[in-house]
Amino acid sequence: MNTGFLIRLIKLVITYSLASIAIGYRLFGDILFKLNSVQLDHSGDGFKNYFSFAYQYNHGKGLWFEGMQYPYGDLAAYADAQPALVLIMQALRYLGFDIAGKELFFIQALPVLCLVPAGICLHLIMKHYDMPQWWTIITVTICLALSPQLFRFNSHYALAYTFVIPFVWYLFIRYNSNGLQSWKYFSLCFLILLLAGFIHPYLLLVASVFILALFVSNILVKKQIQYTTLLSGLLPIAAFMLINSFIDPYPLRPANPFGIWEYKTELSDMLPFYGWFPDLLSFLPGLRSSYHEGYTYLGTLIFLTPLLGLLIIKRKIQLEKNLTSATLAGLFCLLFAMGIHVLLTGGNILDWLSPLKQFRSLGRFAWAFYYPWFIILSILFYRSTKLLKSAAIRFSLIALVSVIWILDAGAYTRAFNNHIQPYTAPNLLQSDTRLLDALSNNGYSAEDFQAILPLPVPVEGAEKFNVYDNWFVKMLAIPYSFQTATPLTGAYMSRTELPNILKQAQVASSFNIEKELLSDLEDDRDLLVLVAKEDTSLYQDFIQSSYAIAELKEVLVRGTSIEKLSRQNILENPAESRSGVLYYNSFKEEDNEGLLSKGSIRINGQFQLFKSSLDSLTSDSLVFSVWYKIQPEESNVPFFQLITRNEKNEILQDIKYRDRDIKRIEVLQDWIQIKKDIILDPGSRDIEWNIRADNLFVDHSLITISKDAVCIPLENGYFISDHFIAKSKDQ
Repeated sequence: MNTGFLIRLIKLVITYSLASIAIGYRLFGDILFKLNSVQLDHSGDGFKNYFSFAYQYNHGKGLWFEGMQYPYGDLAAYADAQPALVLIMQALRYLGFDIAGKELFFIQALPVLCLVPAGICLHLIMKHYDMPQWWTIITVTICLALSPQLFRFNSHYALAYTFVIPFVWYLFIRYNSNGLQSWKYFSLCFLILLLAGFIHPYLLLVASVFILALFVSNILVKKQIQYTTLLSGLLPIAAFMLINSFIDPYPLRPANPFGIWEYKTELSDMLPFYGWFPDLLSFLPGLRSSYHEGYTYLGTLIFLTPLLGLLIIKRKIQLEKNLTSATLAGLFCLLFAMGIHVLLTGGNILDWLSPLKQFRSLGRFAWAFYYPWFIILSILFYRSTKLLKSAAIRFSLIALVSVIWILDAGAYTRAFNNHIQPYTAPNLLQSDTRLLDALSNNGYSAEDFQAILPLPVPVEGAEKFNVYDNWFVKMLAIPYSFQTATPLTGAYMSRTELPNILKQAQVASSFNIEKELLSDLEDDRDLLVLVAKEDTSLYQDFIQSSYAIAELKEVLVRGTSIEKLSRQNILENPAESRSGVLYYNSFKEEDNEGLLSKGSIRINGQFQLFKSSLDSLTSDSLVFSVWYKIQPEESNVPFFQLITRNEKNEILQDIKYRDRDIKRIEVLQDWIQIKKDIILDPGSRDIEWNIRADNLFVDHSLITISKDAVCIPLENGYFISDHFIAKSKDQ
């Protein structure tokens, strides 16, 4: 490395360090200087991701995470624990560099620090195309300040590393300009992408798709097949999948997670959701008013794209072949983010390339459109100003664009700052010792309990079902888990293995059901039960079978033995009774396996479970329940609708609900039950019950008058009793 290059590199580091600090200050305000004492998110993904990283660094080993999903655990990558980064930091700890106690600073400061290598890569790209230093610095700084990844800085920290796409783009340019040998190009791409994959798989796939788009673009533009580029895009994915196949013991993760059409890029995502633009055009339908997964606004130059394209066509300004390749590649990535590959193949590509199903947040692929297009538009704009004969007009136009850029960046970063203000909190993993103190004050220690049982059990990441979990319980459980290395039953994570998470959810089912998880425990110590006071009526059976430890402001702290949890209610001499049944269907005429029955119906689309007149109904309260099967593939989350009408056929109630609106479910085998109570409006006459789902098996749809007892026999000595499935004594 020659002295001249080293000096230039130091200057770039200083320049973009200052730019990063300025952007960070705009984003965080004074919190930028308190990143170890103030956390940017105290309830959602940010808190969970901070916990996962800190827990793994202090208590975890390798690529396996045991802080959640007790007693099974999961891959650290699925917990957003950034395993590659954790392993590096744990290795440095052996050399004396220990971040214990500073985990929050590290995880919140790192995205800001990563703006520096991102800025250097983009700077070197612009200099490669002979842009002046001052214009390059302005462009790159604004590009970073408007990056869609900035809105990850308070939550999905692993997705906030802005340097990955600029880095692989810079390597591609160096390779195509003969500045980098093919083996070096491939090796650097392979290493950085594989490392990125074990920080967050999306970083790997987004960058790989961009490289593959560059490969295809090169064929179209240069009529050249670059096998090195092809391998640089494919082999990191193949290596990541191969490694995962060896280390992942769970084959039954959800194969088609929810949201592939909800989290894609829309045309409105190419426009700002903040500042003067949406205010001025608020009358237009479809404009965003908040950040969305597919957001990819390119700044004010996006409005000059038609003019710049016309100048290229008329050969007034030049677009080199490498820039043309990057332009096309970015466009391909944008179309991918919009789901064009799914649309054109009628969804078949998700079957041909099944791993694509795991990456439901298509909008993130627009990041590979944002960076190249922002830089290319800047280069073309600057070249177009050279066509102007008047230097005054030329620099006035450049100044105007620069001012609008700065105002845009100011409004965008201010929108982020406003966004985080309600969610900031002290460093809760370190400072919130409420549960630790409560146990200690009542003569208990962490060693007395093998795990935490939050009620409701969180099942975030199951994708096929996601019951409502309690915020107060979550906020109490997570700090204690970190402080004592006591794992949580349940998950605040993603792509959870379905049989395991079903067993964990089943622990919170009624005592009519045998809890399978208990036979998987290797420890006979008690479980620490946390239930919010607002949910005590819902979990009276748990409270009665546990012992009191402490009572905090919002949460009851209790303990329960494995023996108590193993208790199962058995029906004594059940006799069939359907007097309270308004409607029941076991779908026995359908040729599908049911739940303790001979049939179930497979629903694909909109389906009406029930519609009838209520003329003879004297009760004003009804209970609706239905069981549906959880499958790793095909099936999705069902949505329910209850509609009541009066005698004039006017709608009185239109109630929409799904699993996320329910706090407690029943789990039996691989089926779950959703139950809903409603109080009828006076004058209700007709009622209909609808479900919308894809490839979903449904069984035992039941409507009862709430005050009447119901007992319906099933197979093998089981009965439906008051909407619960229970064994009889003679079974």
